[in-house]
Amino acid sequence: MEENAQNQQVDPELPIDNDNNITLLASDLYRNDPWMVLLREKLSLNNWASLITIVLLSILCFYGLYRLPGTGQRLINQPLFALLETTTATLCYIAYLWMPDTIAQLFNTLWYDDVLDQSIDTQNVAKSYTKFIQDLSFWMNRPLWPIGTFIFIIIYLVNRYLVNGPPFLTYVPLWLQLVTAVLDIIIAYNAIMCIIRLLITLFFSNRLFRLFTIHVKPLHPDGAGGLGVMRNIVWFSVIIIMATTLTFFNTIQLTTDRNTFSSSLDIIGLIAAYVILTPSLILGWLILPHSLMLKERDKVLKPLVDEFQAITEHPQNLEMAETASILADNDRLSAITHRYSLINDSFPKWPLEVSQIRRLIATLSIPAFLTLIPYIINFITKGFK
Repeated sequence: MEENAQNQQVDPELPIDNDNNITLLASDLYRNDPWMVLLREKLSLNNWASLITIVLLSILCFYGLYRLPGTGQRLINQPLFALLETTTATLCYIAYLWMPDTIAQLFNTLWYDDVLDQSIDTQNVAKSYTKFIQDLSFWMNRPLWPIGTFIFIIIYLVNRYLVNGPPFLTYVPLWLQLVTAVLDIIIAYNAIMCIIRLLITLFFSNRLFRLFTIHVKPLHPDGAGGLGVMRNIVWFSVIIIMATTLTFFNTIQLTTDRNTFSSSLDIIGLIAAYVILTPSLILGWLILPHSLMLKERDKVLKPLVDEFQAITEHPQNLEMAETASILADNDRLSAITHRYSLINDSFPKWPLEVSQIRRLIATLSIPAFLTLIPYIINFITKGFK
């Protein structure tokens, strides 16, 4: 008991009780994020209030201010521009606001549902998991992330200004350029911080599965042996990818006809974000849990395989063997086969159901399809000419 008590005092900021119950709070994941601290702690806004407020500001800007006389009428397709900007902003806000809660829920559920069976290094499980949570919190709260993100956004906007790219379009009034730039800074900050948190969570979730043996429960209500909680973080990955690609698509729409340099940069960014980030994130969330679930299933099935093999390889003299002994072996083989099939069919193999994987693939194909639309229209137009 004294050893456990010492283990629990490693980090006073982690809420740990005397029963080795270790809880990761959402606030443990954004201590050095000034924007999140402002919304949640300084203004005491819940996620829905923050989302509604920021989305209303986006609608006011992109649907209201750009409709004023002499402002956004020269945009190629102002309604499409407003729709894409508002949709992108909404997706980024949703991912940003709910990401800490989803990450905390992921690790807390894996811990409290006893999915983590024992530590690989044979240390005390609570001690190993406490150290794991400390490392996760440390990397989530590095000051480098918000500072580096802000610096990158400023450099990116300066580049946009130098090449007259969005939001610094020459035919848009200066005051509206500045308002749009402020909203773009918020959107970009939310998106980049989400990507950083997502990548850190992906790394630590894979590390968690390597530090602990995983106890898969075939009849768990989530249908994934206790790993179903990973579905939420997978769909947040989809939201971030869609928001990122829609941002580039909107920029390309605004700049391609004027052949500005920024459109080439955005095309490169689109390829990097969609072609590289998409499979990396999705496969990262699915492949390792899938392999661990198969490993756990094989461990349960191995005794049945060995027993079946032993019976079939047992030498028998058919002339001297009793009929009752043969029938008994046959019944035993039949029972083993039935039990094998029952366990194999009931054991979950993916953290997502097949139908959800199909919806996932269909959803991820939307940004790629939208990106191809301008080129398809341009090809058809040239064909008629």
